[in-house]
Amino acid sequence: MLLYGTSRRTIAYFIIINTLIKVLPLYYLRNETIQMKDVYFTGVLFLVFIIWLHMNEQSLVGNMKLIHDSLLYGKDKTPFMALLKQLQKNFKNLEIL
Repeated sequence: MLLYGTSRRTIAYFIIINTLIKVLPLYYLRNETIQMKDVYFTGVLFLVFIIWLHMNEQSLVGNMKLIHDSLLYGKDKTPFMALLKQLQKNFKNLEIL
Protein backbone atom coordinates (compact mmCIF):
# COMPACT_ATOMS: atom_id res chain seq x y z
CA MET A 1 0.00 0.00 0.00
CA LEU A 2 2.89 2.33 0.74
CA LEU A 3 4.43 1.65 -2.67
CA TYR A 4 1.18 2.56 -4.44
CA GLY A 5 0.76 5.86 -2.60
CA THR A 6 -2.35 4.81 -0.69
CA SER A 7 -3.61 7.49 1.69
CA ARG A 8 -2.67 7.28 5.35
CA ARG A 9 -6.36 7.21 6.28
CA THR A 10 -6.91 4.07 4.19
CA ILE A 11 -3.82 2.40 5.66
CA ALA A 12 -4.94 3.25 9.21
CA TYR A 13 -8.44 1.93 8.56
CA PHE A 14 -6.97 -1.22 7.01
CA ILE A 15 -4.85 -1.85 10.11
CA ILE A 16 -7.78 -1.21 12.48
CA ILE A 17 -10.17 -3.43 10.52
CA ASN A 18 -7.71 -6.31 10.20
CA THR A 19 -6.86 -6.09 13.89
CA LEU A 20 -10.54 -6.32 14.78
CA ILE A 21 -11.48 -9.14 12.42
CA LYS A 22 -8.29 -11.22 12.49
CA VAL A 23 -5.94 -10.53 15.38
CA LEU A 24 -8.48 -10.25 18.21
CA PRO A 25 -10.34 -13.49 17.35
CA LEU A 26 -7.01 -15.29 16.98
CA TYR A 27 -5.92 -13.97 20.37
CA TYR A 28 -9.15 -15.07 22.07
CA LEU A 29 -9.01 -18.54 20.48
CA ARG A 30 -5.31 -19.16 21.09
CA ASN A 31 -5.92 -21.86 23.73
CA GLU A 32 -8.74 -23.62 21.87
CA THR A 33 -8.22 -26.77 19.84
CA ILE A 34 -9.64 -27.08 16.34
CA GLN A 35 -12.31 -29.76 16.16
CA MET A 36 -13.76 -31.48 13.11
CA LYS A 37 -17.05 -29.60 13.48
CA ASP A 38 -15.08 -26.35 13.11
CA VAL A 39 -13.55 -27.58 9.86
CA TYR A 40 -16.99 -28.63 8.54
CA PHE A 41 -18.52 -25.29 9.48
CA THR A 42 -15.71 -23.42 7.72
CA GLY A 43 -16.31 -25.51 4.60
CA VAL A 44 -20.06 -24.80 4.70
CA LEU A 45 -19.41 -21.09 5.24
CA PHE A 46 -17.06 -21.05 2.22
CA LEU A 47 -19.67 -22.89 0.14
CA VAL A 48 -22.31 -20.29 1.11
CA PHE A 49 -19.86 -17.55 0.03
CA ILE A 50 -19.30 -19.25 -3.34
CA ILE A 51 -23.09 -19.54 -3.83
CA TRP A 52 -23.49 -15.85 -2.92
CA LEU A 53 -20.83 -14.94 -5.50
CA HIS A 54 -22.62 -17.02 -8.14
CA MET A 55 -26.01 -15.47 -7.34
CA ASN A 56 -24.50 -11.98 -7.68
CA GLU A 57 -22.75 -12.93 -10.92
CA GLN A 58 -19.27 -12.40 -9.49
CA SER A 59 -16.19 -14.56 -9.42
CA LEU A 60 -13.78 -15.19 -6.59
CA VAL A 61 -10.92 -13.66 -8.59
CA GLY A 62 -13.06 -10.65 -9.55
CA ASN A 63 -14.04 -10.14 -5.92
CA MET A 64 -10.41 -10.29 -4.80
CA LYS A 65 -9.46 -7.76 -7.51
CA LEU A 66 -12.27 -5.44 -6.35
CA ILE A 67 -10.94 -5.58 -2.77
CA HIS A 68 -7.34 -5.11 -3.94
CA ASP A 69 -8.13 -2.09 -6.12
CA SER A 70 -10.40 -0.59 -3.49
CA LEU A 71 -7.69 -0.71 -0.83
CA LEU A 72 -4.83 0.45 -3.02
CA TYR A 73 -6.65 3.35 -4.61
CA GLY A 74 -8.89 4.43 -1.70
CA LYS A 75 -12.20 3.63 -3.43
CA ASP A 76 -13.93 2.45 -0.21
CA LYS A 77 -15.76 -0.40 -1.99
CA THR A 78 -15.24 -2.96 0.77
CA PRO A 79 -17.99 -3.25 3.40
CA PHE A 80 -16.02 -2.05 6.43
CA MET A 81 -14.24 0.73 4.56
CA ALA A 82 -17.58 1.97 3.22
CA LEU A 83 -19.04 1.80 6.74
CA LEU A 84 -16.16 3.79 8.20
CA LYS A 85 -16.44 6.38 5.43
CA GLN A 86 -20.20 6.71 6.04
CA LEU A 87 -19.68 7.05 9.80
CA GLN A 88 -17.05 9.71 9.21
CA LYS A 89 -19.38 11.58 6.85
CA ASN A 90 -22.27 11.38 9.34
CA PHE A 91 -20.02 12.55 12.17
CA LYS A 92 -18.94 15.61 10.15
CA ASN A 93 -22.57 16.46 9.41
CA LEU A 94 -23.59 16.11 13.07
CA GLU A 95 -24.93 19.32 14.53
CA ILE A 96 -24.57 19.92 18.23
CA LEU A 97 -27.40 22.00 19.68
